Amino acid sequence: AHVYKGPVKIDGDIDKYPKEWRVPLKKHRGGAAVETNKTEVVLAMTPDYSSLLIGAICHETQMDKLKADCALKDTFSIFDDDVVEIYVNTPERSYFKVVVNPNNVIWDESTDATIVERDTLPILWNPGTQSAVKKYADRWTAEIMIPTRDLCSKPPTETAPWGIQVGRSRFTGGTGGVGYSIAPADGPYRTLNKWGDLYVK
Repeated sequence: AHVYKGPVKIDGDIDKYPKEWRVPLKKHRGGAAVETNKTEVVLAMTPDYSSLLIGAICHETQMDKLKADCALKDTFSIFDDDVVEIYVNTPERSYFKVVVNPNNVIWDESTDATIVERDTLPILWNPGTQSAVKKYADRWTAEIMIPTRDLCSKPPTETAPWGIQVGRSRFTGGTGGVGYSIAPADGPYRTLNKWGDLYVK
């Protein structure tokens, strides 16, 4: 992750981040390489490490048919939509999951026992996630800011990294669901031992 030193304004504009920070997502479950409807992500942190910033650029050839029906926060039907999914675990906590669809609806949950005990249910974890979505003729973008206070008391380093997975699930066009991810697992996104290492550069 890079340290983003500009003013933090969550507005869905990914162009505020340097283009060289963008990482292309790969085909998640076997098959051919991604040729169309490519996805790029940016991973960054605020200078005080209080928030994790994720930007996703989801290229789409059928924007007029974009699958986005869920309109209510923390509603399970979001997983039938096109979404960006983020998974994070840390040396202190088991994994957290944040999902955003093209309607800018958020799903956020914690699987960490300490956090679940505090909040009663995994889905009742509400850390103050902010997101914004923009739609263009050939793509949609999502910018997400996740406060880190529940994730870990220390920023990620090369010797003590956080686990990271960022995926895009695409249902537009009646594909039956295609997955792209930063760390292809050839299985569910939550396959922890396949995740990448996140640390501050």
